[in-house]
Amino acid sequence: MIATPRYRRGLHVLAVIVAGWTLFMIIAGGMVTSQNAGDSVPDWPLSYGSLLPPMVGNVFWEHGHRLVGMALGLLALALTIWILRVEHRPRVRLLGWLAFPAVCAQGLLGGLRVKLISSETIQNLLFANPTGADIEKLRVGVAVFHTATAQLIFC
Repeated sequence: MIATPRYRRGLHVLAVIVAGWTLFMIIAGGMVTSQNAGDSVPDWPLSYGSLLPPMVGNVFWEHGHRLVGMALGLLALALTIWILRVEHRPRVRLLGWLAFPAVCAQGLLGGLRVKLISSETIQNLLFANPTGADIEKLRVGVAVFHTATAQLIFC
């Protein structure tokens, strides 16, 4: 006889919270773009060297997006750990294994975009072209990839 998986209300609630927070994160990213705030904080992972910089102007949108992302990372980590501890279905465990790295990859893509426009060292490593034209194309490409994969992960 095959054992039926036990319903865990708490795990279900956390999964719904993570899904909702992910949607909130995508909306926050859209606000960063629509407010033209994507380049308002020149460093990463901190913002102006601080975890909590003054939230004025476009820094509110950009750093707010980062804070929402950090919270999402913690929520995804909690969900992954919980799934791996109590869940026995292979598909659910696989999703648990994929969730946290996917969220981390999104954060790293966002950070890469910031570094591409603000770190001369990274620009010099990637390009020998001093005009910056290639850097702009890559920056936009990373931004588009970051946006598209965020929506794909959500689905």
